[in-house]
Amino acid sequence: MSEIESTATEDGRSGGVTPARPAPNALGADVSVGGGGSGASHQTWTWPAGQLAGDAVPIVLQMIEGLGTAHAARSRVAQGSVTADHVSLSYQLTDAPILAERAQGEAPTPLAALSAAQALVSALVDCAGQGVSVGRWDPALLQEVDEGGWSLPTPGLHALPVGKRPLIVSVTEASGCAPEAATGAVELSNCTPKQRAQAEAYAVGATLYWVLSGALPLDADSPESYCRAQLESAPESLLTVCPHLERYATLVRLVDRCLSRSPDERPGSYAELEQEISVAAREADRLENSVSFFPLRVSDSEGMDLPSRRPQNTETRKLAARHNQRQTWVLVALIGLLLFLLYYQTHETDSSFPTAVRATEIEAP
Repeated sequence: MSEIESTATEDGRSGGVTPARPAPNALGADVSVGGGGSGASHQTWTWPAGQLAGDAVPIVLQMIEGLGTAHAARSRVAQGSVTADHVSLSYQLTDAPILAERAQGEAPTPLAALSAAQALVSALVDCAGQGVSVGRWDPALLQEVDEGGWSLPTPGLHALPVGKRPLIVSVTEASGCAPEAATGAVELSNCTPKQRAQAEAYAVGATLYWVLSGALPLDADSPESYCRAQLESAPESLLTVCPHLERYATLVRLVDRCLSRSPDERPGSYAELEQEISVAAREADRLENSVSFFPLRVSDSEGMDLPSRRPQNTETRKLAARHNQRQTWVLVALIGLLLFLLYYQTHETDSSFPTAVRATEIEAP
């Protein structure tokens, strides 16, 4: 009944998934995939009459209307229809690999992961602005685009109302579902902006955790057992699993906070989440790119036959550029101060009191 199958990778990454043949899935839809040309394909979800909950139909209409524009960190809805016979929704996907296919490769640097997370949050903000709730996603099924960036393949689909509890088909998908959403305490299709941001912050934290460590925050062998573990135990800290990230204190705090069991302990708005990711990105940029005091130029790295360590995300590149600019101005100021002190020492007038002055003798009368 699932469109995806759970697999385990050789390097121990938990809950990896690979695409399977299109089949009726947990949302009750028939799924088909067709070529779209220009390196893209269309994934079409079709619900026969009566298969989709009535309160989900207005949400699908909003998705068709609001998600038709392109965005770097999410796929767009190419077309859709709502008729008396069926409800149809077609996403235009790129041929970019999913993160599960990268599971056996080298993990991205913290800066690259944070850069991708920044773009992901911008996509969430865009969806919210269109009245579409994303709420949760499967980290393993995110597409890797734009040299390490992440893209949501089917935004809004997992927030469709399907009953009291969402239907989850893989362990990695369970890891990206906040406990309050997994239990049905919060209905993602009809929740407050704060509740939506808190649930999506949890999914962002789970994605960063899995991408950086290759493991899931909790140990479970099925979606049901993972959801139970969310209520019974706290996630293992990212630092425990990845001790090499000890210097990235802000990143570790961000991930641990996003994975808090209590929603009120997570970022409660997109602005707060964006700010925390930005602070962690600045710290990561300083640790990864400030090898010396002098900023590393692109031409220098190319001349040394070294790959560029800076991600291509626009916002993070701006942060790196501002950091290098500050370094340059500090260096100029120090050189100027040094030249001033040198000039002052060489041109200082000798105002010391003379030591060989003869005393005037007063003759006796």
